[in-house]
Amino acid sequence: MNKKIPLFLVLNVESHRTPEENLGIYYLQAALKASGTDSDYRDLWLENMSTKNFIEKYDFSGMLFIGVSGCLSNLAEISELIRLLHGKVPVVMGGYKKSRATRIC
Repeated sequence: MNKKIPLFLVLNVESHRTPEENLGIYYLQAALKASGTDSDYRDLWLENMSTKNFIEKYDFSGMLFIGVSGCLSNLAEISELIRLLHGKVPVVMGGYKKSRATRIC
């Protein structure tokens, strides 16, 4: 039986964003690796790939969950990700928030 692994995903956001490391995701990957768990990482912004294109091409059968770092500038992309996945794989979100919670799906 193939072991499923987490996928950490940075979405392609149209904003003022520049190439940058996501230390939260890197920390999670390092912690998992230290405990003997593999993971995958994709940065759609650096790959210049849309969420829809990624979902159409990526094989999710080996994914335990998708971890996304969210912020106010990518709520639309996260909503699109959840909508297009149609429950194929759970989505786990983290990131900073404002004082008022926002429901995106």
